[in-house]
Amino acid sequence: MNTRTLLVGLIMFALVSTAGCESLATRKRANALTDTLRAYETAIRWGMFSHAYRLRLPEKGAKPKPPPASLDNVRVTAYEVLSPPTLVDPDTAVQTVGIEYVLKDAQTLHKLIDEQVWRYDKEHKVWRLASPAPTFGQGNPR
Repeated sequence: MNTRTLLVGLIMFALVSTAGCESLATRKRANALTDTLRAYETAIRWGMFSHAYRLRLPEKGAKPKPPPASLDNVRVTAYEVLSPPTLVDPDTAVQTVGIEYVLKDAQTLHKLIDEQVWRYDKEHKVWRLASPAPTFGQGNPR
């Protein structure tokens, strides 16, 4: 085997190995997004708003804010993904969901559309919700 053939073989091996690592990292990031979206959906769906708020992107230099007390009056009845997550760039994903809920004191069914923007936190290797939390109580009555 001549030196040129050996060198080309080593370069090809290095390229294939690097591509494999990138696709593995991409798969891990995609799986992390899926897991985060499921955790957020579960938290919202079951009224665990403090868990949902922990998935939010904290403001720079500020402590994470707890959910407002008014959420104690909200019972979510449905959470439907209207537009599945789409990557805008490697660190940003968007998703649209419809949320149906009842205000416990009024017993009126409401629906809102939640446009979610998720950003990848490279430092902690997690996805965080960068868009505002849904505003319950101002949706359209059904």
